[in-house]
Amino acid sequence: MTTTSCQRDRLPHFAYPRQSAELRNAVGLHTDGQPLLPRPKAGAGYAFHPAVTSDWTQFQTLARQGLAAGPSTGIEDLEAAMALVRGKPFGGRTLPWADPVVQDMLSRITDTAHTLARWQTDSTRPDLDAARHTVHKALEVEETSETLYRDLLTIERAAGNTAAIRRTVTRIQQMARTYDITLEDTTEDTIALVLSGKPAPTGAHTIHA
Repeated sequence: MTTTSCQRDRLPHFAYPRQSAELRNAVGLHTDGQPLLPRPKAGAGYAFHPAVTSDWTQFQTLARQGLAAGPSTGIEDLEAAMALVRGKPFGGRTLPWADPVVQDMLSRITDTAHTLARWQTDSTRPDLDAARHTVHKALEVEETSETLYRDLLTIERAAGNTAAIRRTVTRIQQMARTYDITLEDTTEDTIALVLSGKPAPTGAHTIHA
């Protein structure tokens, strides 16, 4: 998810007339013949045509549908939502006005990935590869999420992948040092468990909610 949801300040209709005209011409017309960036009405600011949406809007719709449907039929929608995630919001740029938006996006992406990975591992036919992909993709967006790291450790323990477990533990420790974070007790407990060498019980793929 690159530059997606935008908090659009409504500028006065007399602001930047030349630039707005150039932008109006560049974005063109909707199939209904109306400009995708209409001329503002008196006293109103600029706003795009209602048909102009973003991948963030699509993500929210798919995530909402998937979560409402539950694990039996909602996985496809959550996978479609995560497929829209392509990097950090706004390309990782620091935009002070967008901070609240970015935090909301990170939270929703993390929650969606956590739920999807849990459903993918807890299904009657667990798909650990799909769950691993889901978590890795979300960690590219939110590299400090301990919830996602715990998910990944649980997945790799279920897969019996000792090397991946050790790589993940190292990554968590490096992240904590980089961001000066004290790891949560739950994370420390999970690390101790997966490093204990005890194999996951047969059929135990559960990621905790």
